[in-house]
Amino acid sequence: MPSRTLAARLFAASLLGLGSLSGVFACSATSPSPAGADGGTAGSAGTAGQGGASGFGGSTLDASPNDSGHPECAKDVYSGELIPLDLYLLLDRSASMLEPDENGLQRWSAITQAIKNFVNLPSSGGLSVGLGYFPNTPSKPAPTTCANPDSCFPYIAQCVFGACCYSESALNCESAGVPTSSCLAEDYRFPSIPIAELPGAATAIHQSIDNTTPLGTTPMGPALEGAIDYAQGWAAQHTDRITAVVLATDGAPYGCNPEGTDIVAARAAEGLSQTPSVLTFVVGLGEQLAVLNSIAIAGGTKEATLVDSGANAGAEFLSALNKIRGDLQCTYAIPTPREGEDFDPNKLNVSFQEGDQAPEFVPRVDGGAQCGLGKKAGWYYDNPTNPSRVTLCKHSCTAVQGGGIQVEVVLGCPTVVR
Repeated sequence: MPSRTLAARLFAASLLGLGSLSGVFACSATSPSPAGADGGTAGSAGTAGQGGASGFGGSTLDASPNDSGHPECAKDVYSGELIPLDLYLLLDRSASMLEPDENGLQRWSAITQAIKNFVNLPSSGGLSVGLGYFPNTPSKPAPTTCANPDSCFPYIAQCVFGACCYSESALNCESAGVPTSSCLAEDYRFPSIPIAELPGAATAIHQSIDNTTPLGTTPMGPALEGAIDYAQGWAAQHTDRITAVVLATDGAPYGCNPEGTDIVAARAAEGLSQTPSVLTFVVGLGEQLAVLNSIAIAGGTKEATLVDSGANAGAEFLSALNKIRGDLQCTYAIPTPREGEDFDPNKLNVSFQEGDQAPEFVPRVDGGAQCGLGKKAGWYYDNPTNPSRVTLCKHSCTAVQGGGIQVEVVLGCPTVVR
């Protein structure tokens, strides 16, 4: 195996497009511009080679590696600092969750047992989790008299002989009744179990689940709005962490005026765009809930995960939670340049190093959908124009989690882009 110094020079040569080892030792700061990193024709100084990646092509770069094994442009090299993850589970406890599958097992029992198993996993240690439910009962009196159904706002109700009727069945509307499910976002801003680190929080989560009974409709819009409000307040006090809401439901929004997945998606989009930003993941309990995809997309998480509501619901729900954790586990902080310079998102690279081998730059991609395959699948910014963190693509993350790879964040060299 070549020494670290020789391996590092070979690494530099591969980045610069140099054809021989002698070129590594001969190159200097006044040497002609090398070819682009992907083999394109070298361009003018300081620009990427034509047809090459935005990397080292066309720069007047000394190919000799520095003490870190990276090219001389690498001013600052940091060990990758993983950002801790906080998940706030927003769980649907509407009456339909009591419906049994073909084996007689209620959705509620299957899903809540999966949550208990998740917070008990040894691999969940260090993860922070909170728990909230919807619907909650209204904290303020709902309208009782009406001239028309809209007078019962923000609830969907029938107006029967001048009285708001909140029953789902017209046969039960002899009296006005009261709503069992709040349509007020303020009723969902306080968690049943605040976000706290596992395994310490596991006992409280178990007890909360055991003391909760499904009832009511599906006021998803106000519930998600309140949950995001709580999560953003938490995130503002824990800026060194990633905070995400996980919305788990067995149905479409129902019971509030206005309602619909477009209303809920707008709430998720607000959470993503505001500062601090909060992601929204969606798990749909039923194969016919593709309509929930728009909520996940608006919340910055690509698509909803749909769980079969049959005999495997519990196992599939546990798998969905593990996938969400895995999607965010390989997220790293962007370090502040040591020399006091402004951070340049076009001069950050992520490198992998295995043992005594030379470090390798992993290419940046435009987002999770553009990730490649294999160890060097790529990485991407959370926000390309104003990034605050970098996340490894799934296959790169898997390679790192397998052990033996040192992750470094390197500042100073033009970003290698796929």
